[in-house]
Amino acid sequence: MSTLTPNPLPLRLAQTLGLTTTAIFSGVSIALSTILVPRILESPAPLLVRQWGNMFARMKIVAPGVMLVSASAFTYASLILPASLTKHKTPYLIIAALNTAMLPYTIIFMSSTNNKLLALEEREKVGELELDKDGEARVAITSETAHSLVDWWGMLNLGRSVLCVAGTIVGVWTVVN
Repeated sequence: MSTLTPNPLPLRLAQTLGLTTTAIFSGVSIALSTILVPRILESPAPLLVRQWGNMFARMKIVAPGVMLVSASAFTYASLILPASLTKHKTPYLIIAALNTAMLPYTIIFMSSTNNKLLALEEREKVGELELDKDGEARVAITSETAHSLVDWWGMLNLGRSVLCVAGTIVGVWTVVN
């Protein structure tokens, strides 16, 4: 029997669920920027915007749910801590905040790029995606191309990944200590 509490199972389950979802999503998020984006950048512009659009459509469904589960697990863990471990309440709440910070990060830093790529994807779907002499799809009359936007999206996503990794590190440190 643990000295933490007579029944540590709910706390252990919350810790396990929180750490598992945060760590897995950290890996997924990093893989999007370091593995997926470089591969789809090899594609011609019309295929590139379809591939990015498919990934975006799936991740906008999966990511918020995973981060909500993780944030909820760590918030719950902070609420059921035994009195002897109240010093861990703040780190658990920090982890939950890091996980939920992905939403404002996405809105503040990534929305503009997402919207441009979604517009290119929509133009491709209806057959109105025009290519220049280099075979590149451009956003209006700017110098931004589908490839440069997806590349920039990958960099912005790495920033979002830092939030996940930080949550994982704080989570492991909190559970171990």
